[in-house]
Amino acid sequence: MFLMMPSITAFFNLMAFACAACYIISVISSIKMQKEHPEWKRPYKLPGGNLMRYLALVISMVIAGFTAYGQTTESWFGFIGYMGIGLVLWIWMMVKKWPEERVWMMTPDGEKEF
Repeated sequence: MFLMMPSITAFFNLMAFACAACYIISVISSIKMQKEHPEWKRPYKLPGGNLMRYLALVISMVIAGFTAYGQTTESWFGFIGYMGIGLVLWIWMMVKKWPEERVWMMTPDGEKEF
């Protein structure tokens, strides 16, 4: 998709938005894990605790809003292309891969299978 974009600026605009969106997802995951599993051992203690998590969420949402506002039409077309490829891969995983091979992960509670 990067090679199909006519300008490098459109690519960097899209990456700025994607980084902000990923940070939002990471912060929401951190908040959710803290609520659902407060017993899990965490080697890093966030100064300010939950207040800092929510502040980080607000800041990341503001940054995502500004980067979304600054997107050009060609950046949005690139975004739609990336999301389309991701959707195709996700559907393939749901239909072909996951029914044959279970998804597993290691957690502080031990190995989990989904």
